[in-house]
Amino acid sequence: MALALLARQRGARTGRLAVFALPGAWLVGGLVGLALPTIHTATLVTTLSFLALGGLVAAEARLRPEWVTALAVVVGLLHDYLNGAAMAQAKLGTLGLLLLGCSLRTA
Repeated sequence: MALALLARQRGARTGRLAVFALPGAWLVGGLVGLALPTIHTATLVTTLSFLALGGLVAAEARLRPEWVTALAVVVGLLHDYLNGAAMAQAKLGTLGLLLLGCSLRTA
């Protein structure tokens, strides 16, 4: 949500770049998480990323579209890596990752 708000604050071009970059990052991050399922500080990492994005939104940071897109890619890779790693530990595999992706995109 914070990423969408940040992209919206920066205009339509930024939103388009982020919306096309994020699903690819989700897929790659999830597949890497399935292949290399090690989770050490998932809670700390996700909390810090949410705080950082929320802070940027609250401060109405004037980031260039490329920086917002880079943030979308990094956050997408990181969060879906953690999702993929959790799914590997739960033995859900690629099917679980694809189902999660479908549910996120239709919500």
